[in-house]
Amino acid sequence: MYNYIASSTGFDIIMPDWVQEGGFDDWVARLQDQGIRGKISPIIRNAILKNTGSAENILVIGFNNDTLKYLTGKTLAEIAGLRKKSPKKL
Repeated sequence: MYNYIASSTGFDIIMPDWVQEGGFDDWVARLQDQGIRGKISPIIRNAILKNTGSAENILVIGFNNDTLKYLTGKTLAEIAGLRKKSPKKL
């Protein structure tokens, strides 16, 4: 049991089941579709706010993609700032 508010999990916990259907390759293919990303963005944002309160409370600790590893250890809010976007638009 944690006696503080912290946990570790992947983004799949807030990803709709229908996006993940068919395995990882199908999931990645769906996320490359702008229309699908537009549908799931509000779902993910709402889940983040409901469970954490803000993008400042989510620390990213790992990536499988080497081109994203420089973001390890940053919060979603920091990543948004680096990309010159609002955390609401990530």
